[in-house]
Amino acid sequence: MDIWAWITATEHTLREAGHERLAELIDEIPSAVCDDEHGRADALVPEAVALARELRLPWVELFLRHWHLQSRVLHRLEVRGAQGESVALLEFAHREETRECPQAICVVQDFAACHGLIDGPGFAEERIGVCKETLARIDPRWPCFVCISGELADALIDAGDAAASLALVHAQRAALQSAGVRVDDQLVSNEVIALIELGRPAEALAVIERVLHRYSDDHTRNARKLLRAHALARLGRLAEASAALPLPEIVRETASHWQRWALVVEALVAGGAYPNDAELSATLADMLAKLTAQGVLRGALEIGRIHATLALARGAPETAVDALTAMEALVPGLRTPTSARAELQTLREAIAAKA
Repeated sequence: MDIWAWITATEHTLREAGHERLAELIDEIPSAVCDDEHGRADALVPEAVALARELRLPWVELFLRHWHLQSRVLHRLEVRGAQGESVALLEFAHREETRECPQAICVVQDFAACHGLIDGPGFAEERIGVCKETLARIDPRWPCFVCISGELADALIDAGDAAASLALVHAQRAALQSAGVRVDDQLVSNEVIALIELGRPAEALAVIERVLHRYSDDHTRNARKLLRAHALARLGRLAEASAALPLPEIVRETASHWQRWALVVEALVAGGAYPNDAELSATLADMLAKLTAQGVLRGALEIGRIHATLALARGAPETAVDALTAMEALVPGLRTPTSARAELQTLREAIAAKA
């Protein structure tokens, strides 16, 4: 399934009709997002959507709004304020005039990713439901098959069922092969995460090392380095895990790397393989503040827990209290706060013991 063919045809039609500007914007906006030029995307999208509405082109409007959510949610993790748009766009994608648009499928990824970042466990069942419904509408020849399968695998992890997530990865790969689609390393990150969650780090390491250098783009390579470091840390190979980490200045630039990096660093500090110093404290505090501002509630809580735990280990209970205070402010925004409340209580008790 070529989900881009209609775009090429639409651009040609627009240019023939004298609507050169909209044709240019249809090209420019996805390019800006993929090149991490998100400020440019923000500036271009309102003009493009207005032109699409003026010409009554709902498929084009859907396409443009989808790419803006890709920029905000999947790249920048800016989900504060994006939840409403993800719901509205999903509703728009189900209308009579848009539901046959290929990007109506892509919008499901935007919805699932956005709600997963806000409260993965809290929205797990909704994400599982919408992903299963969407997969029933397409076949493995759609490129969206892998994207939606990945979102479903993530949702199953958040639902506490890593075994089901791993089984899904294997089933979807088999479906791809049966359809004659080249599998390569499709869903490999989901497989590694599930294996780590299942306490099978040796298998996770073997999987990630097979594909570590297969892609050349920095984002994918660094994400895979972090997964490799996490597997090594779980195996107790701390020196190798430390060496495998991307440089901190690289990690700081990409919010989607932060939670995995912090988990690895926590293990390294516990084993004496990473300095638990003021620089690390400042980095974690900055990550906590930014994820909070961006509405990434579960990720911020994880970073906050690590920040507070390492502060206590360093003999800085005041810093731990600051982290706890920041975390407490996040709990009311969660859909299902039970586990978070229990975690906060454990942290309060640890702080009281140190005091």
